[in-house]
Amino acid sequence: MKSDRTCGLALFVLTLTVYVSTLCPTVYWGDGGELAAAAYTLGIAHPTGYPVWCLIGKLWTLIFPFGSIAWRLGVMSAIFGAMASVMLFGCCRYLGMPRVVALMSAGLFAFSFTFWQQCIQVETYSLTAFYTCTLLCLAARWRARGCSPRDLKLMAFVYGLAMTNHQTNTLFVPGFLIFVLWTQPSLMRLRDRMVRGQWLSTVAVWLAPLSFYLYLPIRASMSPAVDWGHPTTWASFVFHVSGGYYRRIMFTGSTHDNLARLSTYAHDLHVEYAWALVAVAVAGLASMWMRDRPMAVLLSWIVVADVVFTINYAIYNGYIYLIPTNAVVAVLIGYALHRGWELVPPERQRLSTVGAVVCASLVAMQFAAHRHVSLRHSTQCYDYARNILATSPPNAVVIDNNDVAGYPVFMYLQQVEGMRRDVVVVNRGLLAETRAAGNGWVFEDLCRRLPEVRVRFPRGLTLAEARTEEPLKQVLSTAVDEGRAVEIDDLQGTSAIAIDRTHAVAYSDYLRSKYEVARIGLVDRLYPHGQRPSDADLMYMTDRAWAEYRTDGVYDGMAQRDTFLTLLAIDYSQAGLARAHLAYAHGWYDVAAASYRNVLNLFPLQEAADGLRACEQAQASAASKGSAGT
Repeated sequence: MKSDRTCGLALFVLTLTVYVSTLCPTVYWGDGGELAAAAYTLGIAHPTGYPVWCLIGKLWTLIFPFGSIAWRLGVMSAIFGAMASVMLFGCCRYLGMPRVVALMSAGLFAFSFTFWQQCIQVETYSLTAFYTCTLLCLAARWRARGCSPRDLKLMAFVYGLAMTNHQTNTLFVPGFLIFVLWTQPSLMRLRDRMVRGQWLSTVAVWLAPLSFYLYLPIRASMSPAVDWGHPTTWASFVFHVSGGYYRRIMFTGSTHDNLARLSTYAHDLHVEYAWALVAVAVAGLASMWMRDRPMAVLLSWIVVADVVFTINYAIYNGYIYLIPTNAVVAVLIGYALHRGWELVPPERQRLSTVGAVVCASLVAMQFAAHRHVSLRHSTQCYDYARNILATSPPNAVVIDNNDVAGYPVFMYLQQVEGMRRDVVVVNRGLLAETRAAGNGWVFEDLCRRLPEVRVRFPRGLTLAEARTEEPLKQVLSTAVDEGRAVEIDDLQGTSAIAIDRTHAVAYSDYLRSKYEVARIGLVDRLYPHGQRPSDADLMYMTDRAWAEYRTDGVYDGMAQRDTFLTLLAIDYSQAGLARAHLAYAHGWYDVAAASYRNVLNLFPLQEAADGLRACEQAQASAASKGSAGT
């Protein structure tokens, strides 16, 4: 209907305006930097490859030539998010909800914490949500329009596209199949030639979009700049597309761990919706089971499959995978209010304005509760990686230990913005897992950038060599021997390194046993024994590094305001303490005091408080001596 299209357009414009106004101006914490680099270079992203997202992203950066590549792709995320909200509105309308209630459900979902967060940065989850919401809309539409084969094929085609983006959508296939067969039992008559023909054509349409996965081996054969997994063989292709890299953390946890994650997710549900709204959603599901069992089965399947998968996936950001569940909860809230409204006597028409006000108020409260999700001023991740690259000596080797806040951003800076491509950035985590995880491409990529490593391992790696991080050790020794600067970020927070099959030592202890280590700004630099610069030289180099650093937003409550940036805050606090101690030892009390204050703005560390007090006492003593001399 025309009114529905008008409402949908208004919803799209409103949500897109909010998303763009709160959009991160550059790359953020997580995989955004790597995804942006993969799209920009038409490369291979991390499993499962995201071929359609990369192709759309590349096209979008060409037809929307405004701002940085990261910002453009962030706008693309926002557009998909706004479209997902519109599709959820359409689903609610096809389920028979009044427009105002359907708009409320879409608005609640649009401004839920996690979904909003994913719509304002470079990520794939807003596209995944768009597919999920579109499938729900098409399922309800197929039934409402008489179960036409054409509508069923359209739903199958979109489902095929959805499976090229994120494999969680694969989990929902049984739910959609049950919904279709329950709604139209005649489709179970497989002896009927026409039914078989309809199924064959529908399955063909469903599988056709999967051909986009051919992009992965085709592009990998061209050795793009971003070539995660290098899936050029059948085995590597299947391993990449199926997410084989992550199998070691899927369905391998104990029952205790799974229950703990389930408890955490259940407790944190109020972050997405107020507890009162969650209770309304439960009532809506109960009502749907009594009045619309096919749709109740579909929505219940999505929730159960989504939750079971998420609690069995031991990943740091598992809550993001519950976005489909959050969409279902929004639909159920609207369904409950719709059914409750039907219980009001016929004269309820006079109260329609009250109902509209209530729905609008719920969305307004949802918006107000989560407006702090805004990333419009978040440049800290970009600045962190930029600070390290900008101050690294020519042809330096940077050993990155910060998987989500460092390496993807380094990749973006070097591959998209062309910054300091002479610096070789090595991610310790990926390199250490080269053999055990089946991703030998990491080692091969390292050998291309540092051919000296190939000389040490001409036949590749053994499992023992990979587990004891022999490639990393070779990189360190070769680079130091050649006189190249070797810098380590996030040294203190890293795991132990294996000496042999049975012994391991702290990473920092291993480095100090082999080299002399000096803190310069945000990194620890390695030197051969006996060649560590003097403290005066270190003070000069440290001061030069800090003079070039960009620290906007770092010391104004970053760690408290955005818990995702805690790792960066820890790095800045450690670097600040080192700088302050060095400055204090050289009598630069003003510099030392400023550094101590910055650290205290990040964390209330006693070491920083004691240092600041010592600086103030030293300054007071110097001032009193000056007065006495005068």
